[in-house]
Amino acid sequence: MQARTIVDLLEHHRREYPDRIAFIDGNQRYTYAQFADLCDRATYWLQKQGIGQSDRVAVWLVNRMEWLVLLFGLSALGATLVTSIHGSARMRCLTSWKNPKPAC
Repeated sequence: MQARTIVDLLEHHRREYPDRIAFIDGNQRYTYAQFADLCDRATYWLQKQGIGQSDRVAVWLVNRMEWLVLLFGLSALGATLVTSIHGSARMRCLTSWKNPKPAC
């Protein structure tokens, strides 16, 4: 299987290894099928917010499963996740991105 994107790779694993553990987040285990379903729901929600191809979305989260779900969801839409550094001054973060587009 020649994956072209991370979304392609996830889809391959959903089909071939749906019940294998993909991620462990604390006490919660996610199979490839479960993780891909979360990413699909995030993709749908992001699209409903008006996010699309070539958009950049700033995400300010500590290391959590939700960050990965957003990464895959945005990638599926052709958008880019722009991560901020946790603990940065609000003004510095706001001026780090050109043309920010609020999602909600």
